[in-house]
Amino acid sequence: NPNIVIKDVAINCCVSEIYLRKLFEKYVSITPFKMFTKIRMEQAKFMIEEKRPINEIALSVGYSDIYQFSRAYKKFYGCSPSITKNTYTS
Repeated sequence: NPNIVIKDVAINCCVSEIYLRKLFEKYVSITPFKMFTKIRMEQAKFMIEEKRPINEIALSVGYSDIYQFSRAYKKFYGCSPSITKNTYTS
């Protein structure tokens, strides 16, 4: 689910958000938000490799617009989605 939030995970696990965050950081060594971002970016990169349109990818991984997605992608990978796409189409 691209719109997953820590609150939903905590409810499904029958624990508080604070406790879930502590468990996450203890056992995974990153915050839940960073883990969700990592999963979204990995899915996005896979879709880029499949040559899907960037705007479709942005919506598929939970971003409301292409600009928000592009900023997050660049922050995560160090280059824009279009540069990644050009790498796979060349």
